[in-house]
Amino acid sequence: MRVRNRLEAVRKADRLLEALRSADELAATAARSGSVSDIPVLLQTVESSDQVMAIAAIHALACIPDPEVDEALMGMLTHEQGFVREHSVWALGSRAPRIEAVGPLIYMVVTGGFTGMLSQRTLEEWAKAAPATVAARLESALAEVVDPAQRFRLVETLGLVPGSAVAVQLARIAGDVGEGLLARVAAVSALGDQVPAPTECALLEQLTQLDGVLAEVAKLALADIKAAVIASNASDGGGAVDPAGTKIGGGLTIAQLFLHADIDPELSNAGNGDNGGIATLLVRLGDALVGTSDRLGDEVSLGGVERVPVTRVLTLSRGDIHEAAQNLEVLRKGLAGHVYARIPLLQDPVQAANAWPLRVTARRGIARMIRAAGRVDVIHLRMADVGSLAALEVARASNIPVVFTSAPDPHVLINTMDLSGRLTRENFGSVDETEHFWFRVNLLQRLVASSAHTVYFPRPNLQFDMRDLMGIDVAKAPGKHTTVPEGIDLSLTDEAVNEARRFSEGGTPSSALSELRELLQGSRPSGVGCHCC
Repeated sequence: MRVRNRLEAVRKADRLLEALRSADELAATAARSGSVSDIPVLLQTVESSDQVMAIAAIHALACIPDPEVDEALMGMLTHEQGFVREHSVWALGSRAPRIEAVGPLIYMVVTGGFTGMLSQRTLEEWAKAAPATVAARLESALAEVVDPAQRFRLVETLGLVPGSAVAVQLARIAGDVGEGLLARVAAVSALGDQVPAPTECALLEQLTQLDGVLAEVAKLALADIKAAVIASNASDGGGAVDPAGTKIGGGLTIAQLFLHADIDPELSNAGNGDNGGIATLLVRLGDALVGTSDRLGDEVSLGGVERVPVTRVLTLSRGDIHEAAQNLEVLRKGLAGHVYARIPLLQDPVQAANAWPLRVTARRGIARMIRAAGRVDVIHLRMADVGSLAALEVARASNIPVVFTSAPDPHVLINTMDLSGRLTRENFGSVDETEHFWFRVNLLQRLVASSAHTVYFPRPNLQFDMRDLMGIDVAKAPGKHTTVPEGIDLSLTDEAVNEARRFSEGGTPSSALSELRELLQGSRPSGVGCHCC
């Protein structure tokens, strides 16, 4: 009866955001008191025209420990509605492995996309309990699939299965000159996460003598293995420790990331693609924290007890393999200050909305730099994107506290579309297949729940908005929340004005100013002069 009451609460919710929060309460109730008698009602709800109700029922079903639920969820893998298939894949990740479902999940991995990422996550979870079964099915699929991109996804998934037998199989693929380059790259990358035998390490050494991307990936894989061994043997010192054992002063090391930009100290890519405000913010924030800007270095309060100086900031962003190798050399030196490192995503840049399949590659690259940096005291995350998803997994595995800068995204968009009538109960699931609203809201909730501290930007009605949009009562635990204004750095504006003035007085323009002048000259109407610079 409790489950049915909660189900009715989802149905009666006035707004979609309220319905999503009620769906979480429904799942929690199903986990506590759900029974076999609730299964028929939930199964009937999955077929409802109310797509919010249908999704809520799928996740509630996954919380009831009964074999009938497993059968039902497996049946949904071939449902005519794409959003039902997608959420059933996600829901199966919390269940015990079922041999009959491994094949359909592998098929979805082969297909790729967001659903492929969810399938890969589920198989990764199942491989912890049934590694031999998952590995055998993946190897069978590899015997049939020939498309290079699909083979890459299969080998990448195989690399998530633990065990020495898998390492042997990965080494076979990595050393097979008749295998496609993408699959070999996936195998070599995965070997860096395994505990390879000397023969596999020797193969990686041989591959480093080649030319091209395979050699570069092999070098990173060896670095991963070496850093993992050093980290596991490192003593628990008083400050951040790099792989060589050099202490980074007595202060904190903070890692921050934004994977959808190319971030460097000079902001040379600012304004290109996704290299916008967040990229600029992280550069200036990192400089301010370690005192390399015109302001003094900052101190950070941990748990409201003590204020500790920040000695090093590690800013992670996307980049190529060669840059990543160079960054490792810098990190090994144990230098203090604002340090930059690249995460090679092994493909051309994609929009954040389409980057979810990069989860494993991103996680591997983040873990690599965290290990190479030695002790990282805090990871600062923002946004519910694949970078935060991957970094949260790294933080949990490494027991690193997370500070999360939270904003109601995608909550504001959901609410706006709801009020305008563009997003309804009848089309929510179909829209969700593209926007992944349910997953993003869930990820943001996990980030907030997992964070040692949460930061909010000011809003006219912050407490009301957080409670109304996200269901978070900021006043309930004031020690866990901080509101920090995201102000404008006037020193940058002043410097830009001074630079333009120097140029107008006969000085040599910077490359950025020259580029601006060329753009303005190219865009002015015929006959109009350019007097701004």
